[in-house]
Amino acid sequence: LNDEWLAEVEAKRIADLVEGWKNTPPADVESRERIFRQYHEVHKFRENLHRIAAAGRMAQAELDMQAKMQRVDHGG
Repeated sequence: LNDEWLAEVEAKRIADLVEGWKNTPPADVESRERIFRQYHEVHKFRENLHRIAAAGRMAQAELDMQAKMQRVDHGG
């Protein structure tokens, strides 16, 4: 995915989480764990977007191939 807006939002979210983690006292384990989970959720979200986009590209390629085969079958 090459959406600059999405990349900017993701980078800002990650930066905010890292900053939040840095500013959380080491003894505040609960807050640090929450930030850690959120940080990983951002990465999981991006991975899922890539997987969905790849599946969409594969589906489109399949549709394109079927259309091409129909044109060939019909003398097009």
